[in-house]
Amino acid sequence: MIRRITPNNPAGQLVGYARVSTTGQDYSAQVERLKDVGCTKVFSEKQSGTKSDREQLAAALEYVREGDTFVCVKADRIARSTKDFLEIVERLDAKGVQLLILDQPEMSTGKGATAKLLRAVLAAVAEFELSLIRDRMAEGRKRAKEEGTKFGRKPKLNPETVSLLKRLKKDEGLSLEAIAVRTGLSMSTVQRGLRT
Repeated sequence: MIRRITPNNPAGQLVGYARVSTTGQDYSAQVERLKDVGCTKVFSEKQSGTKSDREQLAAALEYVREGDTFVCVKADRIARSTKDFLEIVERLDAKGVQLLILDQPEMSTGKGATAKLLRAVLAAVAEFELSLIRDRMAEGRKRAKEEGTKFGRKPKLNPETVSLLKRLKKDEGLSLEAIAVRTGLSMSTVQRGLRT
């Protein structure tokens, strides 16, 4: 009889992997879900999914042993391209490790040609969707720039701030340090503003 691998009936140890793309994001919700399904070891990192040399993913793949189950919330947490996803699945298969993707169980490890085909098709569709999203974002940014939208941080030195800096220096006779403290600006920003 073939043993069905589910969160309630795992093979070996459940080893989780959580990832977010930027330092401003938080992977705690992923970690919590992984622990809720029984992961006793969780690897996590803040790293772009497009990078293939993700340290914690490599550590997780090295850590798992035959009979274990490698768990993630979504397939795009472990790979952003079909090629990378299928290589990771092959690597896990070679070690005798099952793959469980909580939000996409159809992409979890299954045996046979149909399961492999389904994983490949679904991974390709996910990669295609990501490409479409990137294209739409690029178009939106281009259109916004054409309409005059400025991206990035607002400059600290605008005409009003420069005027204030000069007034504090000339009228009140404050030192650069005192102006920096009063305005909350760095010394270099104060100096740049006074040179303007």
